[in-house]
Amino acid sequence: MKKKTHRHPDNGGNKRAKRWLGSYDDPDGNEVSKAFRTRAAADKWGKAREAEVERGEWIDPRAGKTLVRAEGQKWLRLRRGGYGTRARYTSVWHNHVEPAFGERPVKSIKPSELAEYFQGLALTHGYPTQQSAITQPPHASNPMCEGRD
Repeated sequence: MKKKTHRHPDNGGNKRAKRWLGSYDDPDGNEVSKAFRTRAAADKWGKAREAEVERGEWIDPRAGKTLVRAEGQKWLRLRRGGYGTRARYTSVWHNHVEPAFGERPVKSIKPSELAEYFQGLALTHGYPTQQSAITQPPHASNPMCEGRD
């Protein structure tokens, strides 16, 4: 539902202030809102976010602010596989991916930058190491990295 902000002229606010709130409920049931100058813009934004939630395509806008290191550690914890597979992933993560990207926010990494890094990894450490690194975050198929070129 869209509603007037406290700055709306009907509520004693400034005529030029953003006056309408677009809102939706995220997948956890929390209401998220954003202020707009027009009701139409607020409606459009709210409906677009609601549709993303319904389709299961919604991505938390705060998600890209987390550091690659935190996402990578979580990713390693959630991996299933035998001892050898887990050891290889852990080794590649600690020796290659984490030093290169660990302290950066996920949203700051462009797919073109990853492609260049992984190409260099193949040349210096071989194709198997490159392929192991590609399976780890941050990688270009990560939704938080899409559209960053």
